[in-house]
Amino acid sequence: MQVQRNHTTASEILIRKKLHDFASIKEIDMVEVLTKIRKSKEKASGPPDVQIT
Repeated sequence: MQVQRNHTTASEILIRKKLHDFASIKEIDMVEVLTKIRKSKEKASGPPDVQIT
C-alpha cells in the first residue's frame, strides 16, 4: 500500500510540474487574451467603473 501511495504521489508531482511548465509558457498569452476580453466587455457594458471579474 505504501509503495502504491508513493507511486501516486510521484505521478502527481510530475503531472503538476508539467502543468506548471505549460502554464508558465501560456501565462503571457492568457493575460493578453483576458485583457482583450475584459476591454471588449467594458465597451459592450458601457461604464468602465463596472468591473467584470
